[in-house]
Amino acid sequence: MSSKTDEHSTWRDSWTGHKRFNLKEPTLLRKPGVSIVVPVYNERENLEQLLSEVCEAGESLGVDWELVLVDDGSTDGSQDFLKERVSEQVRVLAFVYNSGQSAAMEAGMRSARYDMIATLDGDLQNDPRDIALLLPLLEEVDMACGFRAKRRDSTWRIYISKFANAVRRKITDDGVTDTGCTLKVFRTEVADQLYFFKGAHRFMPAFARLAGYRVAETAVSHRPRVAGVTKYTWHRRLRDTVPDLFGFLWLKSRYNRFEVHELC
Repeated sequence: MSSKTDEHSTWRDSWTGHKRFNLKEPTLLRKPGVSIVVPVYNERENLEQLLSEVCEAGESLGVDWELVLVDDGSTDGSQDFLKERVSEQVRVLAFVYNSGQSAAMEAGMRSARYDMIATLDGDLQNDPRDIALLLPLLEEVDMACGFRAKRRDSTWRIYISKFANAVRRKITDDGVTDTGCTLKVFRTEVADQLYFFKGAHRFMPAFARLAGYRVAETAVSHRPRVAGVTKYTWHRRLRDTVPDLFGFLWLKSRYNRFEVHELC
């Protein structure tokens, strides 16, 4: 981790030497509150309603909060729109080029100013008000995941998702019904322990349990997409998920488990 220069701090991943975060504050100086992380990619038509709903939900939480919108290299004018909405509570991280949802999630989490993180999709199918349903669960667990009890998708899409979730749950033993539901809340210390590779956002509960954290889930609402187009077709999900599962299994087999105390 490099030292602070002028008003920015720059982090470079010591393993790859490629990830760079140019942020206004050090990520480790976190305060009590909630950072709402939302990755977006070519969702210009949804952004105004998204901002309105998330800000309204944030104000109702009764704690300090911020919205961290992570634009994953949009080409539809999203960054120009969001640039005009930046404020003390609305922050925008702009990717130079499209890097994928996992990269966007990682950047948003690493930049969080508060000690709790909530994540949701930018397509408005998650209801930001459901963050308030998940937060109380952190009194008993370290990560709380939503699952879409009544999905507003096509029958085929629902079938493929249930099949993929069943296979993933069997292999990873993450105990989560619907990892495709982005709506989750967790302590920032959990985020710091997550491994991030392309597609890793699907395995966040599995990595959390692997690290010894407690994970719970509860039903949340799901809404139909009203604008924009989905970025994930069923065949793309299948193409990406299968090698990701093998990658997770390899990491799990090489995972270091230990308990250590400093003597004093």
